[in-house]
Amino acid sequence: MLSYVDYRNTLTLIFCVAVLNFLSDLSGNYSSALIAPFTKKLVEKKDMEQAQGLISIASQLMNVLATFLGSILLSFFQKRVVAYFNSFIFLFVGIGFLLIKKDMNLVEKDIGNINNKNTLKNAIINFNFLFRDKRIFKYLCQLSLLNGFFGGLTPIFALFINNNNSLKTVANPIKISLLSGIITLSMIIGNNLSSKILKNISISLLNIISTSFVLFISISFILNNIYLIFFNSSILSLLLGITSPRFSAMIINKYPTERLGGIITTTNSLLVITPPIASIIFPSLANISLIYSYIGFSLYSLLLFY
Repeated sequence: MLSYVDYRNTLTLIFCVAVLNFLSDLSGNYSSALIAPFTKKLVEKKDMEQAQGLISIASQLMNVLATFLGSILLSFFQKRVVAYFNSFIFLFVGIGFLLIKKDMNLVEKDIGNINNKNTLKNAIINFNFLFRDKRIFKYLCQLSLLNGFFGGLTPIFALFINNNNSLKTVANPIKISLLSGIITLSMIIGNNLSSKILKNISISLLNIISTSFVLFISISFILNNIYLIFFNSSILSLLLGITSPRFSAMIINKYPTERLGGIITTTNSLLVITPPIASIIFPSLANISLIYSYIGFSLYSLLLFY
């Protein structure tokens, strides 16, 4: 049993790791957004949607590969060795950016004047800039909420399978991995097909159809049907995979290059902030009863329809 001192030290360590992880994600969000002006300069407007789909696919595949390799490394090496390995990867990425610095500088000269106001002022200006464009802002809110839904889905599914008798021969961790794999694979397929299918359907309509599947997932939980959860989650992920590159391409093509980095940072921040919020809200409802979480999903879908 942990003593009070051990518990306090462990809690402090977890808090520090959480803060560092948050700062890392925030920095990653900011740095990835800075690539957008270069993308606009290097990719033709007609090819932007396909380019964003490829970028998203690469990101999804790297996440899957990183998770897979991480689990393998933890099976054969001590956690400290894996931590050092992770640090060296960051170092190699930094060296890689230094190696392409000259080439990037050549493109940067064509971007234009960069706004040198402080970060907070830029964030406020960019948010107001997006807010004034009602159509873009509506799409952003819808995609942010749809993206956030997955933050609440996994923990509720983990609680759900404890009371579900389907797939008895499959261990619960594998069921969770299966759901995660289905979501990721469907997202990748959607990214790949974004520029090829449903081209005449607007982002708004795609978001409404996606919202319907949030409601279907809620009903699947209420019906205690794991197969319907898998199916509806895959369709929702597929639709979100189709929509996301189109929205990114729309943002990049619409806004001026000199403002683009800040705009993308703002949109990414809104997209990133909702999953952790959902991962707190829905499990909190489950503390009362799981049925409240399922009903919460239904109410969440109604919010998306607004």
